[in-house]
Amino acid sequence: MNLLKQQKPLIKKYWDLASQEISLFSSGTTVVGAAWPYQTNTLVADGQKVAETIRRRARPAGRTPGCSPRKHRTRTAPYKWMQWATTPKVQAQQAVYFGETPANKLACPIMDTIQKGSCAAYHANAPESYYQTIKFWKTPLAQCGNGKNDCVPFQQWVSAWTQITARGSPRMASTTAQQGGPAPGRPAAGTPGGGPAGAPRPGSPRPCGAGPGCGPR
Repeated sequence: MNLLKQQKPLIKKYWDLASQEISLFSSGTTVVGAAWPYQTNTLVADGQKVAETIRRRARPAGRTPGCSPRKHRTRTAPYKWMQWATTPKVQAQQAVYFGETPANKLACPIMDTIQKGSCAAYHANAPESYYQTIKFWKTPLAQCGNGKNDCVPFQQWVSAWTQITARGSPRMASTTAQQGGPAPGRPAAGTPGGGPAGAPRPGSPRPCGAGPGCGPR
């Protein structure tokens, strides 16, 4: 919580949608911020001089889950859907359409047939060492996961986040050059630098499995 308070003077905007951060960079309002490859790729395609950089700390990432009814009249149906949804072709189609890294690495060459260069653009062909540095977002719980129970629970986290940011639950923060230079954008979903994230909606926020930071080239 103290880290959030320290960061606030550096934050230009806590963004909810990927399009908001894209607009911030396009207008020159911000110079650095945590981002998904979707934002970087969109900005580069628009001719903006931006590039990615990887934080020395473990990079945060999110997973886009699938849901099925708790009680289904056909027990095998949800599993068959999962088998279909994780096939290389479907994974490739979803990755390119939604702007995210596929879970199935065999989707990589198919992605390039749909959109040239998309496999590398979304880090789908990155080496195993790249993915070992990823830490997935998770809901804040009192149970720390290491045997201790003194972590901040979800409701307390939401309350503190709302109070500190004076708004709801955005995903990321973008910063401007203040106090002698640009400060890094801060992830805002289940990490020490931000607050909880809501469920992504198709066509608005674009979750990605390996999101670096974005800034001017």
